[in-house]
Amino acid sequence: MWLYSAWSNTTQPLNRRGLLSKFLTHVVNPYVEDCKTSETFLTEVKKVYVKKINDIFARRVLTTRRQEAGESLQQFFQAFKLVSKDCSIRAVTAKQYREDLLRVSFIKSALSSIIR
Repeated sequence: MWLYSAWSNTTQPLNRRGLLSKFLTHVVNPYVEDCKTSETFLTEVKKVYVKKINDIFARRVLTTRRQEAGESLQQFFQAFKLVSKDCSIRAVTAKQYREDLLRVSFIKSALSSIIR
């Protein structure tokens, strides 16, 4: 919490790069050593640490999620909502929706575990 309050403190200028660099491992240094501003530094750190979500995999997890034995409907629904947050939901045309549905159905129905 103190890190957030120090980061958002606008009354005094902070060396944000210096503050964040104390929490990074030596593996990240080659990615950020040439950054001139705090913004570019933060962008590079996000590229290293923030894992991009695979939308196809997220939809597979959502479509194959089943209620577990002993799991209440409320628990199941909450877990279902949590899983759905990884799926990118966007406005699409009917053609795009059909292609997405076809892809999901194909992956779900394939016998090959590599495809699934």
